Amino acid sequence: MENQAFHYGGKSDRDVVKAKERFREMYYPSSGEWRSEIVRQTAEQFPVLFARFSSLN
Repeated sequence: MENQAFHYGGKSDRDVVKAKERFREMYYPSSGEWRSEIVRQTAEQFPVLFARFSSLN
């Protein structure tokens, strides 16, 4: 829907805005709980990633 709205527009500006909102929500949910969990998981994984990166030759 977002791709179609981008290339061909929509029946109304409201349709285009709604398509963009749905697309954004799919990849970056507005849920505060989801965002908090992603921050927690990221903070948990950074030390692992840094250790692996530093061990590369």
